[in-house]
Amino acid sequence: MVLSSLRLVWWLVPLLAACGPGVPAGKCAGKACPSNQACETTTGLCRPVSPAADAGAGEDAGARVDGGTGGGTGGGAGGCVPACAAVLVCDVAARACVQCLTSAQCTDAARPVCEPTAHVCVPEQVASGERCAEAQDITAEVTLGTSVAFTLEAATDDEPAGSCGQDGTPERVFTFTTVTQKDAVIELVPDAGTPWDPVLRVVAADCAGGEDLACMDNGSTLDGEVLSLPRLDAGTYFVIVEALDAAELGAAELRVRLEDPVPAPANDTCTSPGALVLPPPGTSTSLAGTSSGALNNNDPAADAPSCSYGAGQEGPDVVYSFTVAQALGVRFTATPTGGMQAVLYLRKDACEDPDPALEVGCAHGLSAPSGAAELPLPLLQPGTYYLWVDGADAQGGPFALGVETFTPPTLVDGATTDACTSPPQAVVLSASAAGGQAARFLLDTSAAADDAEAMGGLASGLGGLDAVFHLSFTSAVQVTVTATPTTATEDPVLYVREGPGGATVAAACTAATTETAYVDDEAPGGQETLQFQAQPGVDYFLYVDAFDNLSAGVQLVEISHP
Repeated sequence: MVLSSLRLVWWLVPLLAACGPGVPAGKCAGKACPSNQACETTTGLCRPVSPAADAGAGEDAGARVDGGTGGGTGGGAGGCVPACAAVLVCDVAARACVQCLTSAQCTDAARPVCEPTAHVCVPEQVASGERCAEAQDITAEVTLGTSVAFTLEAATDDEPAGSCGQDGTPERVFTFTTVTQKDAVIELVPDAGTPWDPVLRVVAADCAGGEDLACMDNGSTLDGEVLSLPRLDAGTYFVIVEALDAAELGAAELRVRLEDPVPAPANDTCTSPGALVLPPPGTSTSLAGTSSGALNNNDPAADAPSCSYGAGQEGPDVVYSFTVAQALGVRFTATPTGGMQAVLYLRKDACEDPDPALEVGCAHGLSAPSGAAELPLPLLQPGTYYLWVDGADAQGGPFALGVETFTPPTLVDGATTDACTSPPQAVVLSASAAGGQAARFLLDTSAAADDAEAMGGLASGLGGLDAVFHLSFTSAVQVTVTATPTTATEDPVLYVREGPGGATVAAACTAATTETAYVDDEAPGGQETLQFQAQPGVDYFLYVDAFDNLSAGVQLVEISHP
């Protein structure tokens, strides 16, 4: 009896070692392998195995690792035995069939990332505000009127560029909702410690594919951006902040202000311009106006107005119309009384047409402390004109519009005084109202020739048409010369040369080689101002030139001294 028992124990030892305690020998049926093992039917041995990490994707709980040394997704050569299901891959190191080992094996666009620990495909984790789908909701901050601080330093380029930005630069996306119509003012202030050039744009509804409601880039790394959206309808909007240059990123604060809509002025658009009655020649008048509540009626893609990018992009504007029956000189002044920076421009015959050829003149008040813009128009020919009062940025407001008229001065044909041998026409200065002396005349250089070339710049080196005048003085004086174009295409250039005393005027003009003063500071349509110190007994020759052969024309020339 004792011998029989010993023989039974000896027979069970290898089976217990193979399949664990309490498992019948030689068969898998009824075996109870440990939880991390499975019985191998061909050998009856318990083999280590792990279930698939994501049962929902189709796990193969009966898989196990072959004893070989290779890899693979199926049995043999070190792969999982039996082979993993088609949607799984074999993780040899973990001895398990898993959903993925790399993100390249995650083909579902909604779950494109392989989680490295569990080896399952998961949705991409994107920070709030990184792109349109994860736009940061700032409705609460908008309601409270507080700012939102952010940085682009770790942002990526996930959305297409806006109408005034460029591709390849990172962005942040914010969203807010308004339940009623509002006037919106969106301000972006870059951090002074990290200067960068932001681009600010607003999109409605379709953030990733919709057209910009507004887009602004003032081209500065120091100033912020401001967008004004009058009468914004109820709805959800997206504010996208981009960097103009991917190499220059920084921090900023964003603030969105929503206010009750301000009614639009009656003369907000060209369909109903305000009637402007010009005073008689030699008199002036003033009237009150406002651009508060007005829209930007310019096409942001057009090159008009010529003197202000901001006015064309976002400035609220109003329009006046008037008719000139006979040639007249006019000076317009827009003086803000509420903080705006004024822009004035005049168009002839067509109110909304941005064709530069129809723009008679343009002036801005960016350099004036008061923001006032002054537009002198020395010669308006008969016709219908449209005067625009605009803002250099998104801010509108009240203003005083001044109108001064005068009879155009004498017109001088530049062809009669366009060379030293003509000889140059002498300028006679008369007593001025300011107590000094002055001369004032219109000069038409369109029929003159290219007889001189400025030594201080490119004038007439590009074929500019010029006229020359003779000046002399009985005492030492500070002389000021201005040339004011009558159209937006004229680009005058001024310079003065000294001639040797005692010679004839023609000879002195020809021999004059010392250039006392020179100026060409403004773009076409801009007024040029030149100053020089004159001495008694010296012949001075004033050249009124054009930058090239396309920028000659009629201009108002004024010469004065105290």
